[in-house]
Amino acid sequence: MGLPGVILIFSAVAWYEVPRLVKGALWRELTVFLGVTLAGAALLYLQSKNLPTVSWSQLVGAVGARVVRIMGGLGVM
Repeated sequence: MGLPGVILIFSAVAWYEVPRLVKGALWRELTVFLGVTLAGAALLYLQSKNLPTVSWSQLVGAVGARVVRIMGGLGVM
């Protein structure tokens, strides 16, 4: 799958999700959705070209562990 396929897939997802978020004035959710969608599209494109990429668990693992530690210190978890 090349760049046209990646654009088609993520455009279809955005076509479905974005109008609902705009209609509901959910601006933060729209920002997060677009950020995650762009990151996902970039990773999909890089992987489709067999370029080296970092896995999501490596990207989020350190941040997730830190959040769990902070939340545990607050007595939330």
